[in-house]
Amino acid sequence: MSPMLARAVRYITSLQDHTGSDFRVFDKQMRKRVTMIQSISAIVYLSKLKKNTSSQEKLKKLRSMMRNTGSLILLSTLYPSLHKLLGKQLPHKRFVIWCLSIISSLMMATKVPNWLVSYVTVESLSDRILSFGCIGQPISHIAESTLVLARQAILCAIIPILYVKSNKPSIVSGAGKVLFTRRSFLRDFVIFYSVWNFLSLYNYGKRLLFKGRNNKDEISIRNVFHYPDEWPIRSSNMKPLMDKLTEIHEIAFQNSRPLFDKFMNSPLVENVIPCIKWAVWRQVCYKSLTHVPHHNHNSAVNSKLMQSITMMLTFYILDGREYKMNVRPGVLRYLTRCILNRYLTNWNKGALKVQLFIMSQLTLLNETSSEISS
Repeated sequence: MSPMLARAVRYITSLQDHTGSDFRVFDKQMRKRVTMIQSISAIVYLSKLKKNTSSQEKLKKLRSMMRNTGSLILLSTLYPSLHKLLGKQLPHKRFVIWCLSIISSLMMATKVPNWLVSYVTVESLSDRILSFGCIGQPISHIAESTLVLARQAILCAIIPILYVKSNKPSIVSGAGKVLFTRRSFLRDFVIFYSVWNFLSLYNYGKRLLFKGRNNKDEISIRNVFHYPDEWPIRSSNMKPLMDKLTEIHEIAFQNSRPLFDKFMNSPLVENVIPCIKWAVWRQVCYKSLTHVPHHNHNSAVNSKLMQSITMMLTFYILDGREYKMNVRPGVLRYLTRCILNRYLTNWNKGALKVQLFIMSQLTLLNETSSEISS
């Protein structure tokens, strides 16, 4: 299950284990939740206010913020409260209490954002599909190289659809700015290189904080060089000089070689080639999406299928059989959410709330299934 959704469900339902505990402990936890939600909502509200905003607009935004904050407070407190009151009368009825909590929260909310509906929909559906034995088990036995090719093909199929949906001045997503903006090759390389190094630094910091630094055995330098005893010495008078030169060389090598090895094996060097490949691929992606033949605007060269084939051939040329240009599943889900956001802009508030309610039930079902399997 998606980590964010699983964490949200566990946060809402985490107090169900305190049904028999002291009421003062339960009340303290409820008040802590209310205070935290109110503080976060106030910070978000103040950050969105502009200096030239009129008093009427401020009042309108304040009312909307208060209703949305109340819906979040209701969602985070109603479920544990109902479970505490009705847990004994309704054993094994998590879905009933969950439905009541979600419906009450959605009725109080002014508007459900599109990104929230698309996020819950895509993540819940993908988790549910992968939980099926006929799909999840075969995928786990597929070779990693095949999975890399499959994810590359899915990416090449998604991008032309996202380009059509995002090719409007009024609708520009974060993915659209990264993929469909005209930039030079050097600027693309700098962007990818900065992101790659930031992720490498982040993962390195995580390993230091949580896992500790792995102690690796150092490679002996004695296997690299021949020592004086192994050298053919024509004169015994040369041996002391050769010993001294060897000692000086070893000292200099021990001081410089490890630093050089660390630098060559660092992300600063290792990330250069992958970033060049991704920058080239992004340039080909942009050219293929924006290319319009002068003689025929409806040419097959400009079709989505040909664009996908061009991008996939670029993957094959750049990556070959190395399978190092891996596309993470989270990136594919994010791009799918961006496409779904474009469709949700035409939905009304009621339809968005109904969609979120249905997908929230699927989210709880996925979380329950993961708890049972674990």
